[in-house]
Amino acid sequence: MSLDNTKNSIAARMTKEQKERKEAMFKTILKKTGMSYSEFLMMVKHNFVAKNLDSLTAEERKLFNVKA
Repeated sequence: MSLDNTKNSIAARMTKEQKERKEAMFKTILKKTGMSYSEFLMMVKHNFVAKNLDSLTAEERKLFNVKA
């Protein structure tokens, strides 16, 4: 991957405030769902929908592409 591709990635274009907000929301999601970091990432990666995701807000779902 070239440096140009890296610079153009979404993460590279995020502001510090956006990164902090996403990190804070991610921690909130983990607390609400009671999942570990790795469990949540595997669930999102495989598009699983778990019962305990009902407590997530629409914004939280959209942020991590969690299917309703």
